Amino acid sequence: QNTVYTLQYQLHDDVQQNDTDRGTIWLRLRVEWFPKQLLLVNKTPAPRFLINVDSQKSLQVVRYVCRGKTNVTTATLESTKIYAKEFMGYLRLYCFFLDVCMEIWLWRGRLIMFGGNVDVWFPLQSVVVLSAACLAVEYPHLVPTIFLYSIAWALLVVNFYNSNHPSPWHRCKSFLSLDWTYWTGRHIHTSGVTIKPEEGAEEAKQLAKLDEKKGGRVVQFLGDTKTAALKTYRIYKKTSVEKYAIQTEDKEWSILGDSLYSIHMALYYLCTYLAMLRNLINWRPAGFGTHALTLNCLIGGLVWMVTPMYVW
Repeated sequence: QNTVYTLQYQLHDDVQQNDTDRGTIWLRLRVEWFPKQLLLVNKTPAPRFLINVDSQKSLQVVRYVCRGKTNVTTATLESTKIYAKEFMGYLRLYCFFLDVCMEIWLWRGRLIMFGGNVDVWFPLQSVVVLSAACLAVEYPHLVPTIFLYSIAWALLVVNFYNSNHPSPWHRCKSFLSLDWTYWTGRHIHTSGVTIKPEEGAEEAKQLAKLDEKKGGRVVQFLGDTKTAALKTYRIYKKTSVEKYAIQTEDKEWSILGDSLYSIHMALYYLCTYLAMLRNLINWRPAGFGTHALTLNCLIGGLVWMVTPMYVW
């Protein structure tokens, strides 16, 4: 099978795109691939490629082209700012996760049961969570099964929404298509799939704005809670001459000091593992790893449920 892409890129002097546009380039890319081999390749570690250069200057040029003018591998203030900005982006995703949890807690509808003229929203996720909690209380020996099935259910819900994204470029492979490829070695779509220019772009923008507002309201709620707590603390805290002297003491120190390298490495590893977790949850880049995790959770939960208790 093969896939043909018509790509449009804006040219920049800097990889971070902090400068103005320098024009546009159009590319047509054709990729030939085999679903079964692609699945097996994604289950093996990626190969490591080494590029040899003649001089240090050539290495700097290659690094500039690939990573931009800021070398994120060295502990500098600029590279630390880049990792800190990325980390704040993950905090935004965490706030979006809290918003979803609050919707489940408040029994907000997350699934349209009937389409047409009347749309009925049914809080399916809340019903599932309540049923799992009741089963865990009534049958404690099924707690491992409920735990594994909960992980599989959450990943399948994310897969359902991501595979039905309005924009084809943001969709992930559905669980059914990955299963079909795994067992048959062929893609689920026997005929070609054509993506029209700007297909679903407007709907994707509206969905992105909605997700941004969901995360923003949690950020605002947490900020207001923090402000109210600080005001309450200032009102009711006890002051003394000794505490006032400590608070007004002149201390000359730097917020970073000699700890820049430690902060840089901590943010580096934190962002790396958070990116891996984000890709795992969002079924990226191809979804085979998440598919294997979901399948193992389903099989493991079933084995624990059907195995007699005295075996354990």
